[in-house]
Amino acid sequence: MLDDKGNTAPYMLYAYTRIRSIARTANVSEAKLTEAAQTGNFTLQHPKELKLAMCLLKLPEVILRAMEMLMLHGICEYMYEVAATFTEFYDKCYCVQKDPKTGERRVRLRE
Repeated sequence: MLDDKGNTAPYMLYAYTRIRSIARTANVSEAKLTEAAQTGNFTLQHPKELKLAMCLLKLPEVILRAMEMLMLHGICEYMYEVAATFTEFYDKCYCVQKDPKTGERRVRLRE
């Protein structure tokens, strides 16, 4: 139950903490992220970026399915999928790095 690997609460909290720490480390303001999100244009170049983006795009479908079927565990499974996919992304793609454009794009993906 307290294992930090797999579909457990500590693993999910660790992934959430890691996600939140990226913006803090990158020193990107919320205003800049909001402005960048409104333009909505950026290119995904790394396969792990694409995999994370595809996973995140499933959210509306997951919520609709949970509402229609009245089975909320699907949302929990999706949260674990996002955490695991983000961990893969984080391990392969540096979000805070020397190239500002790549770093900003990855911070935006995280947001």
